[in-house]
Amino acid sequence: MLAHAYDGDIRITVRETSAQGENLDLLHSGSARFGEDGTTFPTFQPDASRVITHGQIFAEKGSVLLRVGDDVTLDSNSETLAAKSIDIYGDVSATDEVIHALVNLDVAFGTVMVLRGRIVANATVTPGNKTIGAPVGSATPTLTADPVTGPTVLTRIFGNTDVDTIQFGDTSGAGGTNTLGSPGYVFLGSKTRAYGSQDLNANNVDGEDRFRVYYLQDTATQTSPNVQTAAEHTLTLDGVSGTDVYEIYTLGSNNPGQGTAGTDFQRNYVINILDSGRSIDGVDELTIFGYNSSQNGLVGGNKPIDDIFLLRGANYLPHESADRPAYVAMVYGQPKTYADTIEDNEPSNEVARINYDTALNGRITVEGQGGNDNFYSDDTSAIVSLQGGAGDDSFNIGQIFGNKRTGDPENGVTPFFGGGLLDQDVFPDMVATTRGWLSPGIIAPMVAQGGTGNDEFRVYSNQAELRLEGDDNNDLFIVRAFAIAAVANQDWNGDGTIDQD
Repeated sequence: MLAHAYDGDIRITVRETSAQGENLDLLHSGSARFGEDGTTFPTFQPDASRVITHGQIFAEKGSVLLRVGDDVTLDSNSETLAAKSIDIYGDVSATDEVIHALVNLDVAFGTVMVLRGRIVANATVTPGNKTIGAPVGSATPTLTADPVTGPTVLTRIFGNTDVDTIQFGDTSGAGGTNTLGSPGYVFLGSKTRAYGSQDLNANNVDGEDRFRVYYLQDTATQTSPNVQTAAEHTLTLDGVSGTDVYEIYTLGSNNPGQGTAGTDFQRNYVINILDSGRSIDGVDELTIFGYNSSQNGLVGGNKPIDDIFLLRGANYLPHESADRPAYVAMVYGQPKTYADTIEDNEPSNEVARINYDTALNGRITVEGQGGNDNFYSDDTSAIVSLQGGAGDDSFNIGQIFGNKRTGDPENGVTPFFGGGLLDQDVFPDMVATTRGWLSPGIIAPMVAQGGTGNDEFRVYSNQAELRLEGDDNNDLFIVRAFAIAAVANQDWNGDGTIDQD
C-alpha cells in the first residue's frame, strides 16, 4: 500500500518460482502505523496510525524498480512516482542486483499487467517533512526536455518470453472521468515505453504479446501546432519478436458526455506502435476503436458526425526510430470546422494520435462502430482496414488542398504558401494538379467497408490497391481524376531561392 523513500531508491522484488500468484497489487488506500502511539518520543508521532489516501510507491530523490514474479496490478487511485526512472518487470526472475532476462521459471505463464493511477518518472518533487507537517512530499510531471535528445529519464515496462498482456487503464474509463481514483483512471506523466520482453534482441524467442490501452488521460505531448509543450510524454509499445496485437480504445470525437462535470472526453496523447521484431517473425496488428454511438443515420433528423479519423504519413517521429512513419489521429468536433477557411475555429486543439510504421506487417483496423463516422486518408504505410459499422459513414481517400502541406504559413507572409504544419507532419509526398495539391490517399493496400447505413465513398487518389464495400442500404461511390499541373522548382532570377513551388 505504501513504499516511500526520502533520499534513496525503492526496489520491490516479488520472487519468481514455478508456482503462480506471485503478484504485486498496489491497493486503493488504507492506513499504516509509524509509531507505537501518539505520545512516543521524540516527536510524539502525530500520525502513529496514518491514513493512506492513495496507494503509493514514491522515491522522492531516487528511482523505483519493481521486479515481480507474475502479475502487476495498480489501482486507479494509486500513485507510482519517482524523481528518477521507473522500471516495472513482470514474470521476472531476479536475484540481488541481477535480472535474468532469459530465465523463465514458470513456462507458459506470462505476466498480466493492469496499470492505472498516476505513473510519473522524472518528477518535479516537493519534498516531504521528516519531523513535522506533511511526511510525504508531492510530485508533478516535469514539463521540460532537451530539444535535441528529448526526455532521457523514462518509465519502462517489461514482459518476458511467455504470452504477456500489458494493459493501461480498463473498460470502466469509458465514462470519461478525469480525477485520480475515478474508474479506469490512468495518467502517464513521463515518457513511457512498454516492451513485450526483457530481452530486446529481436532475434531471440518471445511470446505473442497483447497490449491494450483504454482511454489515456491528457498527456503533455505536442500533437498539433496549437499544442505547445516540450515534455514529450509519449507512450511507445513494442512487442519485440513474435506475433503481437495492439488495441487502442478512444472516447470518440463527439462523445455525448462532453461538458459533464468531472469529465473530459477530448483527450490529447501520442501512442507510438513501433514493433522492433523482424518482418519474418510473426504478424503484428493494430486495432483502433472509436465511440460506439447509437445516433445513426437520418432517423428523427440528421444525426451528427460521431468519430473523425485522419490517416496521414509523417515526415519523422521526434526522437524515435521509424521506417516510413504514419499515423491515425482522432480530432474533435464536426468536419466543417476543419474544411473551412476560418483559422482556429475547431472546438479543441487536442488530438488523440497513434503513430506507426511499416513494422505493422499484419494490418491496421480502424473500427468506427456505431454512429456516423468520417474517415479521411491522405497517406498510409501499412495495410489498413476501415470499418464504418452502423450508421451513415463517409470514406475519403485522398484530398485536394489549396496550399502545399508544409510548415510554411498559410497567411501568405512568404511566397511559399503552406499548411502551417509541424515539421514532423509535413506531407512526404504530394502531386500538383490543376485543382490544387493532391495527397496520395494510400500507398499500401486498403479496404473500406461501410457496414449498415447509407455510406459514401469518395476517391481522389490511391497509390495502392483499394477495395470499397458498401454493405447494407444505399451507398454512393465517387471516383475522380485530376489533370497533372506543371510546377516550377527553379531559381529563375538567380537570387538563391526557389521562385515557385
